[in-house]
Amino acid sequence: MNKQEKIDYIDVIDLGFEEEIIDDCVFFNTYGFQYKIVTKQLTKKIYIDWDSVERTCKLVRVDSSKTQNIIAEMKLLNLKQVKQIIDFYE
Repeated sequence: MNKQEKIDYIDVIDLGFEEEIIDDCVFFNTYGFQYKIVTKQLTKKIYIDWDSVERTCKLVRVDSSKTQNIIAEMKLLNLKQVKQIIDFYE
């Protein structure tokens, strides 16, 4: 089984990921920093999500841009694979 490599914040920001900071005092008290959602929208139904705690990415497909119900997820193994996925959609 392949293990996901850590991906640094600066690398995903340089690739055009956007962040939304969420005010969550429980998360802040646990980790010492604000919770943030960091994503790169590829299509209306597909985006890449970067986990700020684990520092890993996954490809996510939702049913619609309105409801955002997750239909499928795929772990991305490293920064190279993230770049390949972005290049494929752009």
